[in-house]
Amino acid sequence: VLACRENSDLPVFATMTFEEDGRTFLGTSPEVAAITLDAIGADVLGINCSQGPAELRGLAARMLTVTDKPIMVQANAGLPHVDDDGNTVFDIQAPEYAEAVAGMIADGVSVVGGCCGTTPAHMAALRTLIDNHTPSPRHRKPSMSVTSAQTVVDLPCDGHKIAVIGERINPTGKKRFQQALREGDMNYVLEQAVSQAEAGAQILDVNVGAPGVDEPVLMEQVVKALQSVTSLPLQLDSSNVEALARGLRVYNGKPIVNSVNGEPETLEKILPLCKKYGAAVVGLA
Repeated sequence: VLACRENSDLPVFATMTFEEDGRTFLGTSPEVAAITLDAIGADVLGINCSQGPAELRGLAARMLTVTDKPIMVQANAGLPHVDDDGNTVFDIQAPEYAEAVAGMIADGVSVVGGCCGTTPAHMAALRTLIDNHTPSPRHRKPSMSVTSAQTVVDLPCDGHKIAVIGERINPTGKKRFQQALREGDMNYVLEQAVSQAEAGAQILDVNVGAPGVDEPVLMEQVVKALQSVTSLPLQLDSSNVEALARGLRVYNGKPIVNSVNGEPETLEKILPLCKKYGAAVVGLA
């Protein structure tokens, strides 16, 4: 999606495939996929391939709860199997396929098609279907979330809860941490992440701005390393625009940027990055 946005003004339709356990091959849920694709600017998002339309309906419904973007589904004609003659076959015929897709449209899915095993007959059935159906109105409760590649954390929108953000990955006033950053001691940094996760942190702040380090290079390295040991979302904490850009580029999910203040120079540098990479942002009063 980022490559499309950086090189084209055409609309971007982005779809993911999901296993039978309801996650992608690398463990991403429909909610994480939808929140992330929405945040980085996909115009339409959803699901392709995977399973039959009846099985994908529930996954699409989960996406509908976390985004206002149009949801698109291109299902298989069921899961393939090999018949007695050694041919790969799909069992869901056009009428059954269209009936299942009609349920999705009733839920609010607004772009439909077909993937593996579908034929011109399946598409003709969908054409007849959509000539007589309108996607249902969607009434999503306002929400704000951040994600890792596997985990969604809802941020407070109603004043009734807080998000616990651990801030021990920060060299300010910590000589041992500064030493670890200068020496490239990644194990020490990762230990801070694991201990905070075990203590109940929901999000981890990441600040690597110590004297004598290449902060942009280190931010990218630390973000990659943290994502290998924790499934918690990250909050990238820096006033160095290049460091934020490097960290955001390799982040898997929708992060937070910490932070901006009201100074025009700060807003002009940081907010475009937050928009491009879909990050939430801490605003300092």
